[in-house]
Amino acid sequence: LDYTDEGLARLYKEAGGEERDLAPWDLQQYAQKNWGMPFIYIEPDRWDKLVGKKEVEGE
Repeated sequence: LDYTDEGLARLYKEAGGEERDLAPWDLQQYAQKNWGMPFIYIEPDRWDKLVGKKEVEGE
């Protein structure tokens, strides 16, 4: 699992984030099903940036 911004964007897309609204829990379930990851954590500001809710300060 790639925790870079690009990797998280790819995970979001693979999990269907472009077709429907996803929550962080949905990505957790996708990662667990596909890679056996027991837990993933995405910081709130990175999640907002991923789903396009706001621009993160400094960028």
